[in-house]
Amino acid sequence: TVTGNSSGVSYVASNSSFEGNPTIHMTGSGSYLNDSSFNGMTGAVNFAKIAVFSSDTSASVNKVLASDGVTGSLQNYYHNFYSYVNNGGGRVQASKQFATGIPYVHLHSFDSTKGTNDTKNTVRLDGSELPVTYYSIQATSGSGAGVQISHSGAPWHGDLAEYALFDRALTDNEIQLLEHH
Repeated sequence: TVTGNSSGVSYVASNSSFEGNPTIHMTGSGSYLNDSSFNGMTGAVNFAKIAVFSSDTSASVNKVLASDGVTGSLQNYYHNFYSYVNNGGGRVQASKQFATGIPYVHLHSFDSTKGTNDTKNTVRLDGSELPVTYYSIQATSGSGAGVQISHSGAPWHGDLAEYALFDRALTDNEIQLLEHH
């Protein structure tokens, strides 16, 4: 069951910025969509998430695109890109990565078997791996339940064409296929 304040969320059947594909547009007015019954990631140790989105505003405050109980959230915070890792602890940050009105393809894959926290996280934007800083602080513990698009306290202003979660890390070949589908 999807709930939330959807008054600032609208369906766009054909968005020219996304090659005519449909999107969800969020006005940044406190609107969000929430599915608290989603539990497809419960117990996941490794994960991957992909989002195809744009931001219509430069963030002078925190803006949350999406969040869920295990893989954390995607955020624009003062033009810095944050991709949180709840279940693995911490977050990765890519500085000064946002421009307004440009579609992005974001992929974050977390593989707990890959050495240190710096090498467990692969974060890519538009097909290129980002140099990221890993922080082991400010993590939240993953409950595994729920997924939310935008956030009532930090609403997104922009479009979302796709948000997909995987309960495992992805291979390099799978990453290439997803980024170019």
